[in-house]
Amino acid sequence: MKLRLASVVILGLALLAPPASAEPIVDEELHFTLELPANFTALAKGTALRRYSHPSGLKASLSRIDNPNLPAYWRKESKAFLASLERGVAKASTGYRLRTRQDSRAGRTPVLDIHFQRVREGVRELVWMRFLLFRRFALVASVSSPYRADRKTRKLAEKFTSSLAPYVAAEPTTP
Repeated sequence: MKLRLASVVILGLALLAPPASAEPIVDEELHFTLELPANFTALAKGTALRRYSHPSGLKASLSRIDNPNLPAYWRKESKAFLASLERGVAKASTGYRLRTRQDSRAGRTPVLDIHFQRVREGVRELVWMRFLLFRRFALVASVSSPYRADRKTRKLAEKFTSSLAPYVAAEPTTP
């Protein structure tokens, strides 16, 4: 009886414990920061810089694309360049259906966020992608989830991709 009571108390305390905080990833060489939400598990890298999975079914990756992105910085050509990136994603994704697309800047770095639906191996899934377009390369955070994922899972996917940002070194303080 004592053992059962102790296990119930321990289980109760575990359920009441606050969730683990996000683990920030800072890469000074590639100039990015990424906030890794709790319960993401690292996977073998493969062709990506980093890959993760989550118990909810989310699969996340961070990739580097070595390609000059200068047109993204030019006012006259940035819209066309970002549209060409989206067309490339659409061409590579079977059953592509755009949900949202937003281009912005993180500091001076152009950013493209795309949320779409695709069919992979006969199964529909939702995908969130964030392109961080540096002058000589791009970093892409992408998360895929089951099509019928609940709201909490979708918010977690959005949080992962939207946390990708350029790394800015702290200014040295002078006394």
